[in-house]
Amino acid sequence: MGLTGARTVWQPLLDRWPDLREWPFVVLPLGEAAQLPLYTALIDDRPACATLDLTIAPSARPLVLAAEHPIASGATLVAADP
Repeated sequence: MGLTGARTVWQPLLDRWPDLREWPFVVLPLGEAAQLPLYTALIDDRPACATLDLTIAPSARPLVLAAEHPIASGATLVAADP
């Protein structure tokens, strides 16, 4: 994506919402936008993932479920498909 991608994707968003540089946020790319390397696009010569507190999710469902079922204090188990 490089510099052009950052100018066309991230820069307009950061111009409109400069607080994105300070707050964690989630991006839910739809359609062909899901194929863009949003996480590694350069912002200020650094990858977006190193510049922003950014999560890219495939859908909103995990966010809704997480909000409905907060993690209780204690041990947490995280499982992933390798």
